[in-house]
Amino acid sequence: MEFLTAQCAARSAGPANTLMSLLLHTLIAKYCDLSGEQKWPANYGDTLDSSGGFREPYDFIVVGSGSSGAVVAGRLAEQTNWRILLLEAGGDPPIETEFVAWHMATQFSDWDWQYHTQPNGRACMAMQGESCHWPRGKMLGGTNGMNAMIYARGTRFDYDDWEQRGNPGWGYDGVLQHFRKAENLRSTRPDYKPGDHGVDGPMTINNYVSDNEFRTTIRSGMLEMGYGSAPDFTEGSYIGQMDILGTQDGGRRITTAHSHLPKNAPNLHIVRHAHVKHLNLNDKNRAESVTFVHRGGKEYTVRASKEIVLSAGAIGSPQILLLSGESECQKHARI
Repeated sequence: MEFLTAQCAARSAGPANTLMSLLLHTLIAKYCDLSGEQKWPANYGDTLDSSGGFREPYDFIVVGSGSSGAVVAGRLAEQTNWRILLLEAGGDPPIETEFVAWHMATQFSDWDWQYHTQPNGRACMAMQGESCHWPRGKMLGGTNGMNAMIYARGTRFDYDDWEQRGNPGWGYDGVLQHFRKAENLRSTRPDYKPGDHGVDGPMTINNYVSDNEFRTTIRSGMLEMGYGSAPDFTEGSYIGQMDILGTQDGGRRITTAHSHLPKNAPNLHIVRHAHVKHLNLNDKNRAESVTFVHRGGKEYTVRASKEIVLSAGAIGSPQILLLSGESECQKHARI
């Protein structure tokens, strides 16, 4: 028996050994399927290697498949007459990303860019060399696959400030409908009011299950100091205590790659291990193509007829802009 020692197997008449081996085979198969290839959209990189190039141009090219990139690519793909290319520097997420309790397991791994801050005399001064590790996800789902999954819309003030600075529609009340459209609240707690959250969107959110005794202590302390307590800060306030929602359900992480990337969309091509080097601008300073290295080997340049969406993260996006040359790119990177 594959999983049993000879001494152990000899103590059975046969059926028990067969049943145990079948059970173990099933468990291992299910374990491997937690983040198996069949769970994710097809990797167009295999086709790219065999064909040697793209059928250009794409309508849209999206750089990065993280918290925003996966959403943008998936939503664009709903327009079936558009062709979308999604470029991701990493590969499929590892098994550990599926579990809520293992949210730190991928730090310092091949699925982490493993950035470290430079000492500046003001931050990370308790750390060795006054430098902090800055985890950034390198996989489908991006940092959404390795963070603590806290779901927070942000504060009313920030959104209203953006709108007042000349961005119509970006006020808190304006974006609220889009949050609700994306949400699938699974919590059964009675203190959520109908309409606070969406219930039929692609992104599942739920309360964390915890019996930590410090929750009651912290809540009592906050109330004693005069701060409020609420089931959720849906109205946009930001001072008080609440039991947070997370992009998770039943102990499983829900990333934007889970929720927004369709597995069978023929107009969406996803290339893993595509490390973008720079954008290429025309004489009007408009980005018209992307140059990337595939699997650490061959370099490709691919064009977009409509738009290039740069969603490579808080570090990756400005880095790509800086590498893309002078003028507008570097100006935006400095901002």
